[in-house]
Amino acid sequence: VRCGLPILLRRLSIYEVIYFGNYLDAADNAEFMERLTALRDEGYRAEQRRKTARIGEHYSRERVLRLWVELYDRVGKERADRKAAGKGGMKAGGKAAGKAGRADR
Repeated sequence: VRCGLPILLRRLSIYEVIYFGNYLDAADNAEFMERLTALRDEGYRAEQRRKTARIGEHYSRERVLRLWVELYDRVGKERADRKAAGKGGMKAGGKAAGKAGRADR
């Protein structure tokens, strides 16, 4: 992705989930050859390179870091809100509720 070349993959449904359609796919060798031949066209190749760049942007270090920071901030805020509302997951006497958080083990 980072080298900016078009991506050509075997047609598998999982790739749609990962790459959001920003790639070329083929079901068999004949289709692979068709896709590779089509990439000889400079305009088509440029379009496919732009699609590859979108994948790079989506999975960039900066974006993924921002998503993790947002997640941790949201989880921390939700936890603080629950605790402030008296639903912090603690039983009377300060012991954590539930199996995973049992303090009496």
